[in-house]
Amino acid sequence: SKYDAAELQSTCYYGYGLYEVKMQAASGSGLLTSFFVYAGSQDSARQDEIDIEIFGEPGNNGCPVGQSTVQANYFVNGQENPKKTCLPFDATQGSYQYAFDWRATGITWYADANQNGVYEQSEEIYKVSTADGPLPVLPGKIMVNMWAGQANDLPTTQWMGTFVYNSSSPPFAIYELIRYTP
Repeated sequence: SKYDAAELQSTCYYGYGLYEVKMQAASGSGLLTSFFVYAGSQDSARQDEIDIEIFGEPGNNGCPVGQSTVQANYFVNGQENPKKTCLPFDATQGSYQYAFDWRATGITWYADANQNGVYEQSEEIYKVSTADGPLPVLPGKIMVNMWAGQANDLPTTQWMGTFVYNSSSPPFAIYELIRYTP
C-alpha cells in the first residue's frame, strides 16, 4: 500500500535520561519523521509520551523556505502539550542530531544545528518544568517511525499537509543513531 510506513520500538522500557537520535527526515507534504519514548495502549491504561516530530515539507507551518518545522511534544496521561518551532536548517537534506533530556524536574529538547554532538543552550527548542504542570512519569519504549497522513483524515492533513505518493521517488527517512544515557 502507498500508505505503508515503518516503525521500530525497543523491547525494554526506559525512564529519565538523555535520549538522542541522528536522522534525516522524510521529504514531502503530509510526512512526519519521529523519535519518541512511549508508554500507553497495551503497556498501560495511562499514556505518557515525549516526542520529536519533524514535518516533511520545509517552509510549511509558518517556517521560511529552507527551514523545517519540528514539534516537541509530551503527553501526560493522554493530554498533549505540543510546541512547533522552526529549525535553522532543512532537516530533509541531511542527517542532524536531536535530543531530549527527561528528568523528574523537567524536559529539554535540542536540535544540534552546529553538528558537533554537543547540546548548547542556544540549541534548545523547547523546555518545560514541573512549574509548568505535570510531566510524564512512566518509563516507555523508545520508538522511531516515518508515516504519511491519509487524505481522507482532515485533522491529520490540517496538521501535516496532504500526502501525495510519487512512485518514482518514494519517501524515506534515515536513522543513523539512537542512544539512551540514564
